Amino acid sequence: MKPTRAAFTLIELLVVISIIALLIAILLPALGSARALARAIQCASNLRQMGVGVETYHVDNSVYPASHARPWNASTTPIIWIGQVRKSMGSGTEAFHCPDAPDEAKWELTTGAFDYTKYGYKSGERAVYSGDRFSYGINNWGPRFGGTQQLGMGNFLPDEADPNQDHGQIGDGRIKNPSDMIMLGDARPDGTWDQFIDPNSNPLSGEINGAESPSDRHPGENANISFVDGHVESLGIERLDRPADDEDRRRWVNTNEANPAGVAWKPSPY
Repeated sequence: MKPTRAAFTLIELLVVISIIALLIAILLPALGSARALARAIQCASNLRQMGVGVETYHVDNSVYPASHARPWNASTTPIIWIGQVRKSMGSGTEAFHCPDAPDEAKWELTTGAFDYTKYGYKSGERAVYSGDRFSYGINNWGPRFGGTQQLGMGNFLPDEADPNQDHGQIGDGRIKNPSDMIMLGDARPDGTWDQFIDPNSNPLSGEINGAESPSDRHPGENANISFVDGHVESLGIERLDRPADDEDRRRWVNTNEANPAGVAWKPSPY
């Protein structure tokens, strides 16, 4: 006669279920952190690819990409650097979307009513506009909007720049320390000049950050930032948005000065 197998008692089943629930509770946060880290790594890869596109454009043209068209407004200004960099990359639009940004910030290719091939877009293609939500921004002005000296990565094409002001594209020699000069980074996809990042932006009503402040959407309230030499760093938002330390301030300025003439840094909110 075969011996009969004893069935699990109710208490034993409850113990097993409790252990499984405990393991799930322990593992889920770790899995969530791993997924967040993977998205941040993919974002950094996107920035490296765009950095290659910027340098390719620079090598081919002896200047860095222009930022946006002129005249401009807050919603319908064609963004130039995106078209020029995508053309230099010779690829699609996937690298221009951070996986931690909302789907609304994806660059969706559609037909446009205007010909913006001079800005790097394909014939018949709709340009990215200043009112579009977008994942990444370029450091075009640096810590000061306008002024007599260009402090960021450059702005207007030669035929759109004021010849009496230093607001055009910048070329070889203007960036004094490429490994310490912020070029591209995570932007706030709120539909207001998302394609640019600004370290000295006026805060929005009721918020700490400005419309062009870098985004802190990655773990640890960090932003991924690409430098002119091509490397990418993950930096805390307090080091990017109205930074207090000279070491962080100089990284926004093409002369590598922490406090260039005419710049009034706003106090850090952090």
